[in-house]
Amino acid sequence: MNDVVYKTYAASNDVDDAFVTPAPAYSVAHAPAPGHTVESEAGWNNWWRAHFDVQMEHNVIPAVGDALGEIRMQLRDEIKELRDQVAQLRRDLEQARADGVVTLPRSAWRHNAA
Repeated sequence: MNDVVYKTYAASNDVDDAFVTPAPAYSVAHAPAPGHTVESEAGWNNWWRAHFDVQMEHNVIPAVGDALGEIRMQLRDEIKELRDQVAQLRRDLEQARADGVVTLPRSAWRHNAA
């Protein structure tokens, strides 16, 4: 079985490493073809945009919508629980005010109050 050779691009100071390949230098070979214009890409851009829009409409948007819906449901439940807790605390506070006595939990006591 042949070993797979992995190449990574690195800065010039890492070239001595046997497993590192220096990044290719820019050359004319990577320049646009002669006669290449923005108009020559119009067909490709139109095809890409149409396919991108279809993928967004059929795959990405529904998936994001479903995820947001689940998060909304979780947040709604958490908010309901928090509202219930606040309502209970308000009832307890009103009852304590009506009794004229407020009891604090032991953890709130100051042991060395002057």
